[in-house]
Amino acid sequence: MKQLIRTDQILHNWERIIGRIGKLYIPQQPDDSNSNFIWNETTKVLQGRDFKTENGLFKIVFSVYDAQFQFLNNQNATVYKVETDSRSTIAIIEDIKTFLKEQGLNVSNFDKELKFRFPEHIDGNHTMPLLNKEALKRWDLLRTGANKAISNTLNQINKKSEIVLWPTNFDTGIYCEYDGNIEQYAGFAPADEVSDSPYFYNSFYKNGKPVQPINLEKLPEGIWKHDTWNGAILPISSFSSDTTFLAVATPFLVKSTQQLLTSIKEK
Repeated sequence: MKQLIRTDQILHNWERIIGRIGKLYIPQQPDDSNSNFIWNETTKVLQGRDFKTENGLFKIVFSVYDAQFQFLNNQNATVYKVETDSRSTIAIIEDIKTFLKEQGLNVSNFDKELKFRFPEHIDGNHTMPLLNKEALKRWDLLRTGANKAISNTLNQINKKSEIVLWPTNFDTGIYCEYDGNIEQYAGFAPADEVSDSPYFYNSFYKNGKPVQPINLEKLPEGIWKHDTWNGAILPISSFSSDTTFLAVATPFLVKSTQQLLTSIKEK
């Protein structure tokens, strides 16, 4: 578990660069979704959104198994690579800024708000460690499984949403709107203040206020929380295998959605 959490945190650091590019070069959205990205389970990259330059459209990706940033053109061909292995974050960022500047973009404020979420993984030489290959395979399995579980959930609850990663929390998540000013946030999150192990979560808001899951029927899998956070969670630590954990993720998300919606309508 420690290796999985460490992998999440190191990748969370690297993805801040992807989020920063979205923040700077993609038109601002009210929910800041311009800075989010996806886990591309086919190409095994954390993939940013397209951004415009004087030389056309590009996207930045981080290839997790190569530990390498890549810029792709609008034909998805790699046109520029930035290695991270044993290199300082300062040098890596300068290489990225060089490419962006060559495309006619202003990079004067690039470093200004770029903060790594877990600086404890950066040593005195400003380098981050290589990822453990076995832990990375597990991370891949879980994030790919999360994509599939959430997609299946959307189909079953008949809702549409992007399945994205957010720079702030590194969640693989969705956002759905319902009649009556009801909003849903659900997905898969790294270990944090809600759970000390990675977990699926489901939460609802009505008129901008969290819906408290009080006096609800016990979930077949997962638990309700209504102390420091309101919603349902399914921690990976409750399962003996990742396969079993992922197998119950969709039923957990669907059942907790149904119960929360019913509770809202009954109030």
